[in-house]
This record gives sequence, C-alpha cells and structure tokens, in this order.
Amino acid sequence: MKNSSQRFAIFIAVFFLMISTSNAWDFVETFDNHNAPANSYANGSYVGDNGITWNYVTGRGDAGYQINGKGLMLRDYPSYNAKLFSSSVANGIVNFRCLLKKAFTGAGSRQVELYINGVSIATSEAFDNTQTQVFEVNNINIEGNVVIELRNRGRQIVIDDLSWTTFGKDHGNTPTRIEIVTLAPAEPMMNVPFTAIVQFLDNDGLTNSFDNDTQLELMLRDGSGNLTGTKFVTVPAGQTYYSFKDLAYDKAEQIRIRAHVINNYAPEETYYEIDRIFKVSATPVLMADVYTRGHTASVHPTMEVFALNSYGMPNMNYDGFNATINISGGSFTGNVTAQFKEGIAKFENIVFDNAATYSVSFTAPHLGNSNNTNVSVITQPNMTEIIVPRYIKGEGTFLDQGGNGRIPHFALVQVNGLHPNTVYRYVTGWVKDIPNVEEMVFTAGRNLHKQYYSNNYTYNSGKFLNNAFESSSLMSDNSGSAKVWMAVVSDNDFDVRYVGNRVNWILALGTEKGSEVTRLFTNTQSAVLRFSTSQNDFNCDDYATEVKKDSDELQVDVPNDPSCVVYASGIYDAKSPATPMNFVVLYDADDEVVSSAIVQFSGAELITPGFPHQAPWFYADYEQNYGAFATMIPNNLPGGIQKVVEYDAQGNIVNQWTDSDGMWAGYNTSGSNWGMNPPREGNSEGQIAFQLPNIQIESPVYYEDICNTGEEFPIQFDARGTSLVDIWIQRGENPWEMIASNVDARNGYYDWYIFREVYTSTENRIRITSVEHGYVLAESSPFRVYDAPIHMGNTESAIYCPEEVVQISVTADGTDMQYQWFKDGVPMKDGVRISGSQTEILTINGVRHHDAAVYTAIVKGNSACDPVYSGDIAVYIARPLGFIVPMSDQTIGEVIGQKATFSFRAHVNGFERDHPIYQQYDIKVQWYKYVDGQNDLKLVDNNRISGSKSDYLTIRDLASSDFDTYYAVITGKCGTSAKSYMFNLIEMDIKFTQEPGAVIACLGDESVQFSAEATTAQGLDIVYQWLKNGNPIIENENYKNVNTSTLTILAPNKAHEGNYSLRARINGGGASVTSASASLKVNTVPVITMQPESVTVEEGGAFMLEVAALGNDDSETLVYAWYKDGVLIDGLNVSLWLFSDAQIDLNGVYYVTVTNDCGTVKSVEVTIEVTPGTTDVQAQMRNGYILNAPVPNPVIGNSEVKFYIPQTNHVKMTLVNEAGQEVAILLNESKSEGAHSLNIDSKALNLVSGAYYITLQANDVQLSNRMIVIR
Repeated sequence: MKNSSQRFAIFIAVFFLMISTSNAWDFVETFDNHNAPANSYANGSYVGDNGITWNYVTGRGDAGYQINGKGLMLRDYPSYNAKLFSSSVANGIVNFRCLLKKAFTGAGSRQVELYINGVSIATSEAFDNTQTQVFEVNNINIEGNVVIELRNRGRQIVIDDLSWTTFGKDHGNTPTRIEIVTLAPAEPMMNVPFTAIVQFLDNDGLTNSFDNDTQLELMLRDGSGNLTGTKFVTVPAGQTYYSFKDLAYDKAEQIRIRAHVINNYAPEETYYEIDRIFKVSATPVLMADVYTRGHTASVHPTMEVFALNSYGMPNMNYDGFNATINISGGSFTGNVTAQFKEGIAKFENIVFDNAATYSVSFTAPHLGNSNNTNVSVITQPNMTEIIVPRYIKGEGTFLDQGGNGRIPHFALVQVNGLHPNTVYRYVTGWVKDIPNVEEMVFTAGRNLHKQYYSNNYTYNSGKFLNNAFESSSLMSDNSGSAKVWMAVVSDNDFDVRYVGNRVNWILALGTEKGSEVTRLFTNTQSAVLRFSTSQNDFNCDDYATEVKKDSDELQVDVPNDPSCVVYASGIYDAKSPATPMNFVVLYDADDEVVSSAIVQFSGAELITPGFPHQAPWFYADYEQNYGAFATMIPNNLPGGIQKVVEYDAQGNIVNQWTDSDGMWAGYNTSGSNWGMNPPREGNSEGQIAFQLPNIQIESPVYYEDICNTGEEFPIQFDARGTSLVDIWIQRGENPWEMIASNVDARNGYYDWYIFREVYTSTENRIRITSVEHGYVLAESSPFRVYDAPIHMGNTESAIYCPEEVVQISVTADGTDMQYQWFKDGVPMKDGVRISGSQTEILTINGVRHHDAAVYTAIVKGNSACDPVYSGDIAVYIARPLGFIVPMSDQTIGEVIGQKATFSFRAHVNGFERDHPIYQQYDIKVQWYKYVDGQNDLKLVDNNRISGSKSDYLTIRDLASSDFDTYYAVITGKCGTSAKSYMFNLIEMDIKFTQEPGAVIACLGDESVQFSAEATTAQGLDIVYQWLKNGNPIIENENYKNVNTSTLTILAPNKAHEGNYSLRARINGGGASVTSASASLKVNTVPVITMQPESVTVEEGGAFMLEVAALGNDDSETLVYAWYKDGVLIDGLNVSLWLFSDAQIDLNGVYYVTVTNDCGTVKSVEVTIEVTPGTTDVQAQMRNGYILNAPVPNPVIGNSEVKFYIPQTNHVKMTLVNEAGQEVAILLNESKSEGAHSLNIDSKALNLVSGAYYITLQANDVQLSNRMIVIR
C-alpha cells in the first residue's frame, strides 16, 4: 500500500438520514451477514457483502435499534475499546459514508472515529438523540491497499450501510478526457509540497484506463512563480489515474495547471484536457500549546503543535508531516516526533523525570521553529486523611429490582504537593487492594462529581479524568494544598460491594487537562454494610486491628473479623439546621466517625436519566430539600450516635450537636434497626423521626415593628429535635427575662400577651432555648413594640352661636401618636382662625356659619399600627327656629263639652325635638289666644288647660268662649324665636247627607264601590277616611280612594267581605263623625260536591241519576237543568232523578248544570244504557225503594252497591248464598231519605267463588240483586 505523504481537504458531513448525497458508492457493507451475538457482546469476524472480511471487537446485534435492516452495535467507550475493521481493501479510498444510531436510552454522546491504515482521518459529530445520523467523509484520497476502521468514541452505537468509493475501478471504456480531480492539500501552501491527482474519464464521466503506456506533462498555464517537482511521467497501461507528487510553488497567488498528453502511442486519439485553477496560500506559522505545570513520573498533558494560517486557525491542508519536540532542562521519556493531522500534531506520552523547569519547543518541515515554553515540574503529590467514615453502604442495587438501594458517602482528605493556585481534576472510588492498577472506572462506587467553581454536583457512573462531565475538580491554595470531600455512591458492579469487606478510599488525581498524575489511597478502611432490620454482633473481635505494611509501604488498618457488623439502617433529617453544600459527620460513643452525608440542595440527586430512582425513599424524598441530609448507621450501635458535627467544604467545624445517651428527642440511635424504612417525618403511627436539635425563630422577623393592639402576639418558631422550650425577652441591654417556660415545641408558636407601655421604649430581642439541649437556642433580630392608638373619647356634637370660640378634642392612648383633623373629610391646616389641626385639640375662633360641618380626627401611631378615628363631631351654628307642622293656618272643629288639642313640630337647624342638638337649643314654648296681635292672651295651665308651654296644647270641657284662634311662640339659643301658624277652633256641625249601602258581589267582578257624603254649615273642607270593621283602610292595590267619599275595591274576593263605614272630620282636626256601616258579601258560583254516575239497566228496570252541589249559604236557591245529548230536558230541574221503567229510547249522554246569581257549573257527562232482555242483575225498585246492581259484577275483590230510601227508615241488607244461607249482614241500621252506597269486600268476607244475593229489607219492602264472586 502506498499512502500519500500529504492528505488535505477532507470534507466531513454528519446529518440526518433524510438528506441525500450525490456520491455513487463503489462498495456498500450492509451488515446483513454479520454473526455478532444478539444479547451479549463478543469479539468475532465474518465475510461481508463484497467478499471483505470484517472484524469486530466487543460488538453485538442491534438490539432492535435498526436503521436499514440488520446493524452492528459497538459497546461504550472508554470502558471498552470497541471497534470494527476490515481486511485489506484494494484500489485505495476516496470517499466514505456510514449510518449511525443511538442504542439504548442512557444519556451520553454517541460518536465514532474513522481510521485508514491505522491513521485517524475524521471523527463524527457527537449526538444524543434517536434520529438516524449520516457520517460522511469526502476527498480522503489514499491510494493502494487500505484497511478501513471505525472506533467507538462514546456510548453504545449502531452502525449500518458502510459505503466507500475507490480510485481503481475501471469501467471498460476508452478515456476521452484528462482532468486533475484532486489536489492534496486542496489549497496548496507556498514552498510546501503538494500532490495533483489526474483521472482518465470517458464521455459519461466514468473512470477508465489507457490501453498503452502514456506520457503526461504537468504544465503551469498561468502564474508568475515557479512550479517545481516531477512534472513528466509515464502512466502504465490499465491505470485509471496518476499522481504528480512532490510539487511545489514559490509564490502565494492564484495559478492554473493542466495535465497534457505528450504521447500515448496511439496518435489517432485526441483528448480533452481540462485546466485546474486554484490558489496557493502563504506558508503556515508554527505555534505550540504546552501545559506549563507538571509532575514527575506522570504522563504530561498532551502537547499540541499547530500550523497556523494567516488568520490564526490550523491550516487543515498541512497534513502528514512530522513535528519534532526539543526539550532541555532535564531528562524525559516519550516520542520525539508526531505527525501533523489537518494542521495539528500531538505529543501524548511525554514523561518528565526530574523536578525542574524544562524548556520545550518544536520544529516542522518547511515551517521552522515554534515558540519556546517553560514547564515547571514538581514531585508527586501525597494525601493526608482527615475524616474517613468507619462504615459505608454496599450492594447498591436498583430498588425496583428488589435491590438494597444507593446512598452517597464522603471522606475528607487533604492533597499536598500540588502546584499553587492550580486546577486539578480527580475521581474517587473504593478498592480492596493497594495499589490498584485498573482503570478507575473499574473501582467500586459511582461519583457525585463537583467542580471547584460551582455549587452543583453531577451524578453518574463515569470516572474519567479526560471528561469534565465524568470527573470533579479542585483548586489548590497558595501553599499547593487542597482539601477534598471524596464522594462515592455504592453500586452493584464490583465485588467490593459485598458486606463484610473492608475497603480503602482511592483518589485518582489528574491535571486540569485530564491527564492522570497519581493515585492516592487512605490508610483507614471502611466496613461495607447493607440495609437490614437484623441485629449486629458488636461483641465479636471486629474492632481489634493489627497494623501491616502492604507492597506500597502504606499502613493499612485491617480488621481481624470482617463479618460481625454488617447491617445498617437509614437515618435522615428532613430539615436540619446545617447549611447546604456542607457536610454532617456522625460520631459514636468512642468519638469515632460512623458515617457522613452531604447537606442537601438541588444537585445531589441520585438520578440517571432513563432509569428509576436509585436511592431509598428517605434520601430520594428529601434530596432537594434545603438543609436535609441522609446516610446510614449500624444497627443497634452501642451508645448510638452521640455527636453530629457540621463541616464546611474546607473541613472547618461550623456547628456540632451532642447527646450523651444517643436518644435524640425520643429517637433511639442505639436501637435503630429500621433498615431502609426509618420513621417518616410526621408519620401517623406516632413514631419519632430523627431531628438534629435546632430552633429557628420565624416571628418576630428582622427589625420588625410590632403593633401592640392588646391581642396576643404569636411568637412563631420551628423547633426540631426538642420537645420543650423556654422563651425569653431582653429589653435593650437589660438582663434576659423569661416570659414562658416548658412550652410545647411541637406547637411552633407561643401567644405572647404584651403589656402596654412595658416594651415600647427599647429595642427588644426574643430568645428561645431548648429545655433538653441547653446549648441549642435561637435569638431573634432586634424589634420594637409600639402600643396601638386607642380611641378613648371625643367632644360630642354641639350647636354654637356665631362668633363663639369653638374647641373640640379627641382623647387617645398609644405610642408616638400623631393627629390630623378633617372637616367634612378634607384635611385641615392651621390658619388665621384655625389652630391645633395636628394636635388633640382643634380651636376655631369666631365661628361662622360656613364652619358648620362634621369634624373628625385621625390618630396615628407607628406605621405598623392601624390608625384610629374619632367619632363624627358635628358643629352646628345656630340659625332661626322653624316649624315643620303645621305649614298653614288650621281650622279644627270640636263639640261643646269635649276637648280640643293643638300640636306642632318645630326644628332647629333641621333637627326635631328628640335630637340632642334640639335639646341643646333649650327651646321654650308659650301658647297664646289671639286677641288683636298686641294684647293676645298668654295661656296658663289650669284644671282645663294643659301643655301651655309644650308642643301639645289641650283644652278640656269646651265652652262657647273657647271657640277662638290660638298660636304658639318658641324661643331658643342665641335669642332665636319663631311663631306658629294659627289654629282656628270652631264648633263642629258635620252631617252625613248620604249613607253607604250594602253590596253583594261575585268573585271575579272587576270592582265594587261604597259611597257616602257629609257637609258642614260653614262649607268647610272635610277630610274622609274609609273604615273596614271599624279600622282605617290603607290605600293599596285593591283599595283605592280610601280618603274620598267613594271607596273602590278592585277584584273583590272573600278576604274583602266585612262592614264598611266612612269617617269625616274638618280639615285641620277636631272631632269626627262616622257614617252607618254597609256590608260587602262576595259570592261564588255553585260547587258540585257529588257527580252523577253512568247507569246500565235492562229494559223495564229502574235507575236513578243524582248530583249534589253547594251554594254560598243555605238561603241561596240553586237551579238544576238536565241535558240529554246536549239538549235541555224540559221540566227536569231536580238534583235526584228517579226512573222506574227504563226504555231503549233513554240511551244517551247526560249531564246537569247548577246555576246561581254568580254563574253556572256543569257536571261530568255520564251515559244511560238500556239493554233489551231479562237478567237477574239489574236495578230493583218497589214503593220508591231502589237497589242497584253491584259494580263491578262479577267481583274479585271489592264491589259497590247503591240504593235509594224514599223516607227515613230502618234498613237491613244481607248476603245470601245459592243454598239460601245467610252469609253476612251487610247493613242493619236506620237510614235517612236519599241515595246511599255500600262497599262489599269479598276477600274480607272470605267468600268463595259462586253466586250470592244482596237483599234489602225495609218495612214490608224486600229487594234482591245477584252478585258473582270469582277466586
């Protein structure tokens, strides 16, 4: 095989499958013939579609993740170096393509790398979705025999339809065209060798060969520089292409070249020769990237050398040349040359031997020397243990698979001998043997990775220093040291997990570039436990240890008997007082580290995408709770957990809690045999969950202003891990005073009654202390108490005289009170006449009428308190008095010897007698008898006159001299007075000239009316009032005109019945006269109480039709009228119709109407059916007695028989069977004249099937009718 010395312009394409490509592929491997196992990974080989042998390393079937039929899956990298490679393939390779697909659901990038003849050509773009991807590389242009190889560079991936094109496929035609198809590199560089590949094509564009040897010349057609190298060649017959190698051009410019046929020994042939135009770029600049910090005896981070173009990017056309490394300052090992690939050469195995400063530079063909870099190399780091837990949880199997769950564990170490202020990567694990030489991914446990610059953790199974996602990082301090909390999560992959093992912690340290520096181990071992409810045996020799040295001179504590303590229970605190991102360490009675945990936050979740949760509930449920932590402790641990210490990330103690008996507020850590089910927080079974003692005060808050309203203030707190608390208060710098003791902490609050004026002058603090753990306490921030304003009273509303000085005030109690007065809701300001608008007393000098208003005051205290308001204080300015009633002169008629009364209603500023303002006026009243206006007579109370100084004057035993004119004078505040209208008292002479008459109405009438009329000799106005049953009628929807001489009643009904009268008096008052009463009666149409019934009777038989109706009273006459077939039957106007000789012509439909003065009602329609023939079941009649046939007949249950008695008489009715035996007496009593009915219950009489006879006996009359009983 021959490999081109320079390879350039490789085009790489990775895109979705639906995007098509234009290449016609010479060969395709479909993988239909592969023989990899379907359900497990293996190494193997098979012969593919084109007779090529394909070899696979850790491959398997596609597991259902198919692309285009059968595919091949490669196992994940870097755990396994999975790959696929061919046997030798002839005629080189030009272009390449394959299809890729993600296998399984686990998150992580999928990626492959293409190698030709062991040299990396290109890497596909990383992806992590389920869509099919296309990985295509063009212009590879490697001649001769090649080996095609794909290496997996990510998680599990499926490969299908691997395709490529070659140089050497001859399609059997004669060439007609000579074309330079490829330049290598695609953009040649000045003075750097390049290759021009010429292909021989036919008219269809297919490659073909000459039949004879052919001479070619490479010609410079356009360019000002010099083209050097082998320009004259002979192409052997049968070859489809040729390469002009070692060409060079000495100027950076665009040129044009052509391959010209000099002689192909077939002169009759002519060829179309195509020019190739391209640009020659400037010579690249050589630059190097070398990590400047290193350690002896470790592989230094990869050193990269770049051939940079003019714009500072690697020149991808500088390919295949070797770079040489130059190192001085000390000895080293590793390759001194590396090949450029697309402008980059990498030195990956340099190891410095000495602690020294090395000088590193590089050279490359045609490019000269690179920059010089100094590398500081120091000795290997070491590690110091600080905290290593005595126990860890093993057997980290998935819970949904019946497993034992996973939880993280933490150990604190200090790494020394680092470069100062330098970033390092690290991964951690557990091992049983020291030293451990396996890949770190094969050490036990998963990692919670943390970056030094971030507060977040990343959980995964990867432990790769060269992958930032699968490693942690640290930053050393100025002295070259760093403290690290190693974080390892139990898993189920390695035998370290088994209970009874003792493991060492391992820390693999790497540079920030990902190269491994060293592996460091703890001396102290941790015992592997599992969750269980079983008891441990702490009496065995488990803790006796001996010291031995291993092969690496590390001192290791090895327990003699590893099988005594193997069982553990979960322990957690759902809301501890520790700070997130810190760590809690649990200690036993011997002050030994039992276990450790991280204080939770968002980021330490044990979740792998695509998989169920991996931790027990007590971790999973609280892994995002601020302050929560979860770990495990051995079952029945002697003395239990007696100390819990909180450390920060640097290992500094932040807080610690102690409990000398291991009983934490009722949670017994020495009897903890819960396994994976420790008591839940707030469980309903009364079990106590573990809680670190902690108190947090929630109220009062920072610098809170508390308004003391006289109600209890809730001191709110969250007390965990303690059952009783004491509550204290400090006023300023005074000693603490207890305000409550032994408060039940579970309540979370205490209602504090704040005494007024006690806490208002100082800053205050609340302290809450645990009764059980005196060292656990919490103090609030300073706060102040302000007594809320309390309204205690204010000036009452009052009336004032104009120009008077008015003072109104409000009285309140509280802290820092402020006042604001308002007039009709508008804030007031001090002015010429106004003062005290912002004090408790408001003064108005020289009050005026426009000062009359409602005044209020707002009293404010501290902003924490609501203001209080005074009551409304009405200020009235005295105005003239006035009268409301009467509003005109009044005439009052009375009778000699009776009494007369006069009254008025006065007002002051609109208020009447019962209002306090009216009373403030101190109203005085005086009645007068009018004489001439000058000499009017002042009335004085005596045995006939009362109320002469009130608003109600009475004169008794009226005499002729009393019939005169009267008035009242009122006087009040500020000298105001008023005179009423005149009251003219006359002798009454009202007489009725028309009395009301009785009215009978019918229900449904539109209206009825009563009328009456009264007059006076003087022709005075008369006021009327209609009365019902002696009571005044109020105007409403039925009663109209109740104060006129004619009363109208709309839609009268029974409720309106009664006696109506009219009362009359003179307009102005005085005695009244009442008319005679007249009745109103409201009648209705008759009501039928019994309807007639249909009759069936044989010709010649007797029957009766009867109706019963009620009128309005017994005296009312009802008129009956019978109809047959709608035609009135003349002369038939009775309620009972008896007929003794039924004839066929009586057949028809009958009804009866009943009529009174208010209308007519109609009965139901019935039929009379007269049938021919003779039967024993018919109505029987004699001497006016009638016995109808029973209905129904025959009878199964009840039957009814009707009969008529023409006069009151004793009646006996019996039931006789066909043998003449009396079966039952149906009736034996006196009956009145008229129709009757009798019910016969055949079942109650226990009648059997057969014929029976109903007989009626009265005086000398006997009637009988037949009844048939069916059973």
